[in-house]
Amino acid sequence: MKKMSIVNAVMVLGIGLLLALFTAGAGYAKELLPMKVSYIPIMDCQQLYVAWEKGYLEEEGLKVEGQTVQSGSMSQTLVESGSVDLGWTAVVPLSQAYVKGFDFAFIAPGSFVDGTNRKTVGIVVKKDSPIQSFKDLAGKKVAINALQSINHLGVLVLADFYGVDAKTLKFVEIPMPSQIPAIKEGAVDAAHAAEPFIAAAEAEGITRMLVPGYYPPEIADRMMAASWFAKKSSLEKNKDKMTRFIKAMTKATDFINKNPDQIPAIVAKYTKMDVNLLKKVAPPRFYTKVNKKEIQVSIDQCAKYGFIKNGFDAKEIVATNLLPLQ
Repeated sequence: MKKMSIVNAVMVLGIGLLLALFTAGAGYAKELLPMKVSYIPIMDCQQLYVAWEKGYLEEEGLKVEGQTVQSGSMSQTLVESGSVDLGWTAVVPLSQAYVKGFDFAFIAPGSFVDGTNRKTVGIVVKKDSPIQSFKDLAGKKVAINALQSINHLGVLVLADFYGVDAKTLKFVEIPMPSQIPAIKEGAVDAAHAAEPFIAAAEAEGITRMLVPGYYPPEIADRMMAASWFAKKSSLEKNKDKMTRFIKAMTKATDFINKNPDQIPAIVAKYTKMDVNLLKKVAPPRFYTKVNKKEIQVSIDQCAKYGFIKNGFDAKEIVATNLLPLQ
């Protein structure tokens, strides 16, 4: 009986230790690293929405708090101030910030435009407009979201490609949501618009696509338009969190590419866009790898058209230890 009591005691102690270890382990596993991310509530940031929706960030040990902004420039301001750990911006404004001395760098692949989705952006005109080719835009009013934006740059590149003197174009700064109404009312002749405004206007019979894309395929068959970035000076200190975030984005990218039918509902949830409209749009593309030329092309065009004083190697705005360029 005495021996049995000792055995029982040892078993109880052992079970207690196991339970304690299990509980401690479970508690540790639930300790998520906090991270703040700024993003624009648009389709392009859907990697983040999917990662939230599918729990990929938690799987990687992160608790990500999102902060919405209206532009990549605002995102850059938040990253610079340290208000967020990383953010979303386009290649053009990040290149402009870099030449001014900011130490920003892309850390992951973002949204791309290629031959499969070139109509996600482009120059649109009124459906019954007499304008039938880019050459017909000479001397006309063209709406862009902002001067020295990627949309402005795209129009300049297209003008050169089609042999139109860009100096004859009359650029009018109009926010994206107001561009289609401006075309409808005759305030402008064309606009370099983007989804979902393109699909909505076409569905209502207001506009038609004149020239798709930012650049002609002869200049860039595939390009990275925008992506996630952080301050280089913060990367070493936050390398663990950044690596976890990148893994979550990779999982999200795989899900996006394998389940396109599920994406409209997820994007609608996080952007408040109409899900039926999202089913009609040309969506951004996502890849898990980036070729240097897919970033370099926009840097080179920025330098060519005076958006930046001098060009530079794309590697200078990429954290290549986190995002190796092909």
